[in-house]
Amino acid sequence: MEPPRKAAALVLSTEEHGVSTGVYGRSQLRDFCVLGALLCAALLVLITRYSFLDLDRDFVYFYSEGKLLKEHPPEQLYDFRVQREVDNEVRSIGESGYGPSPYPPYVALFFRSFAALPFGAAYHLWMLVTFCLYVSGAWLLSRTFFPDRLDQAAWVCGSLLFWPFLGNTLLNGQLSAVGFFSIGSALCAQHARRPYWSGLALSLSLYKPTLLIWLIPLLLVGRAWRTLASFFSVALVLFSITTVTLGPQIWIGYAKMTASLGEWQRYLHQEDHVDILGMFALATGRTPGVGGLICLFLGGLWIVFIWAYVLRHRAHNSLVVAWALTLPTALLVNLYSPVYDSILLIPSLIVCARLIPGMLGFWPLMGCLVILATSYCSTWIAVLYHVQLIGISLIAVSAIQMWKLHQSWLEFDGERDVDGAA
Repeated sequence: MEPPRKAAALVLSTEEHGVSTGVYGRSQLRDFCVLGALLCAALLVLITRYSFLDLDRDFVYFYSEGKLLKEHPPEQLYDFRVQREVDNEVRSIGESGYGPSPYPPYVALFFRSFAALPFGAAYHLWMLVTFCLYVSGAWLLSRTFFPDRLDQAAWVCGSLLFWPFLGNTLLNGQLSAVGFFSIGSALCAQHARRPYWSGLALSLSLYKPTLLIWLIPLLLVGRAWRTLASFFSVALVLFSITTVTLGPQIWIGYAKMTASLGEWQRYLHQEDHVDILGMFALATGRTPGVGGLICLFLGGLWIVFIWAYVLRHRAHNSLVVAWALTLPTALLVNLYSPVYDSILLIPSLIVCARLIPGMLGFWPLMGCLVILATSYCSTWIAVLYHVQLIGISLIAVSAIQMWKLHQSWLEFDGERDVDGAA
């Protein structure tokens, strides 16, 4: 069997590549952690205060799904008229204010227990769950890929300061922290050669199947059979429990609502999208045409190129690297990627910072700080100038990561050629 090529370029376990021993000294990194912790604390206090105000928040949808399932027959779960009525019962904003909620039926089953609580109590309980999931995922990722505790603290602080988590997920009551924990822990388990745990963790992302549009094909191409077996086993159990509990007709209603989502685009705010089609609609003010579809096709080709480029070497971490490299582009090349899902950029940054040489250089780290800073004004700029900065950042991150990986492999080939000549 042919030995794996460039394996050393994908397995970097020495501490010389860490943040604290790389571009910055430990004292500067410690200062960043202290400042980051203070900023996190201040922002969390501010968000907690705002959480008690009567603001629009997406948690209404999930609470209403649980309430609808608790008070109405299951076959009405995907009746848009009934959904809107229940949404307005929870928090009235008018007949045309709420859009459809096309989440799978097991999401409603989960939130049925939340509907037993008053809305305010359920919302704050979900905020606590969201915070714990996100911090756990960030800590698990940083601990797995960076052995130094100061490095771990820096990555956790940076992750917490990302506004799509603080504002768009935590305050908004969204579910994306579940996907963050799911994909982050799946990457960690895959890196640790625990494929069954990886598949189990990834199955948590079934709350939003569009997150898996590119990840499941990647696992198929990467021949991660045990990971896939674990994932589909959980999916089968989840499908069976839902079918027995709500009846098989629930899937027909779910399929109909999902298939007709294109008719409800008027309920979606394009300034909150980071996918290619959403950014096209934002820039042009109309439904994406041929140009948007061409960009979508080119993005798909770029993902396939990433897989072909990385997986052909069959190194220990090749699947993990391909997975991390896929995440930014998978958000772009998708049917619907709202800004809160951009927190999946964090696992990609952490994994690639450890496994790709040069990703902890001065300019890549400055780029991370720029993304962090612009995340606070991306929606505002999107509304005023019709440009989504986070979406552009995803494009830049994907290109830089591949460039650094290619550069490191060229250097590795050069060193090997010199050693062979010697």
